[in-house]
Amino acid sequence: MPRSASCKGQMFEPFNLLIGAIIALMMLAIIVGAVNYFDKKRLEVSSQKLDDGIANAVRQPNGQPLLVKEILLQEGTSMASHGVSSKTGLKEECISFDSGGVSGLTVSGSPPGSLLNVEARVLVNVIVTCTANPSQSCEVGCIISFESAA
Repeated sequence: MPRSASCKGQMFEPFNLLIGAIIALMMLAIIVGAVNYFDKKRLEVSSQKLDDGIANAVRQPNGQPLLVKEILLQEGTSMASHGVSSKTGLKEECISFDSGGVSGLTVSGSPPGSLLNVEARVLVNVIVTCTANPSQSCEVGCIISFESAA
């Protein structure tokens, strides 16, 4: 009898390995899901922080730069003066972007400086400088510039 009991024990060993592998894969899936979730939340928080910083600078157009630290920009996204205009109430032509030479950011558009393209995921500090009456057509004008946060 001892021999048959030994055989049965050996037959269950691959089954136990399979159960262990399945549990490990489930744990890995949970960890990867959590990492993706928190990365998405980090991008959402960065976006909200940037919107709040721009809105604060627009409310106090004193020409002093307002620094918004550590904003994460996602590869393949863009910011347009039209989008900022709709959130702030400023005219499109009164908003411009300056990449500040940050690798992964390019500025284009018509008029020049009206579109920021994010070509690589990058962590930046954003400097928003708004002035009152920079031109006859703009009650408030803002320059949104970027510098590397790393």
